[in-house]
Amino acid sequence: MAKSTLKGEEIIELFRTNENKAFELLYYDYKGLFISQIEKNNSAISKDEALDLFQDSLIILYDKLIKKEITDIKNVKSYLFRIGQLLTYQRLRSVKRSKELEHNLKFLDDINFEEYDFLSNQDYKKHKVDRYLKVLGRRCKELIILFYYKNLSLSEIVDLGVYKNKNTVKSQKHKCIKQLRLKMNEKF
Repeated sequence: MAKSTLKGEEIIELFRTNENKAFELLYYDYKGLFISQIEKNNSAISKDEALDLFQDSLIILYDKLIKKEITDIKNVKSYLFRIGQLLTYQRLRSVKRSKELEHNLKFLDDINFEEYDFLSNQDYKKHKVDRYLKVLGRRCKELIILFYYKNLSLSEIVDLGVYKNKNTVKSQKHKCIKQLRLKMNEKF
């Protein structure tokens, strides 16, 4: 199959009339380049994850077209790749937060969990964190949940209007994690 030469308006119309053909054309035209570009620019993303990101990007493009959130695309490739880039950043940010939370709660690894054989090590850690989140102040609990569980960025948290700027959020997050550690260490 040769590469398609359809322009943005033609792809939009094709999605409305024959979505399977539109998906097939975009998949064939851009899958390889998309995956290689993601792998090249982001060593933390595997080939399988890059394929997932490509497929997610196609679905987002399709949804936006069907809901008529976009009515004109000059360059489908650029639009599709930009969606993929945003999804990649989102995935990397989520992985980073998970690792950061894991690092912040590393001291739990020193606990002898054999005496708690009714729970797995991971279940016990989550149970402890959840329990001590409840004893934190409302703002600390909300901040930790927004950042670590809902994966909001510092900027997104600022946009909620509770904090003045990213530095304030970062400082408060640090204080809340410190407070959480202290509460958890008191019981051990």
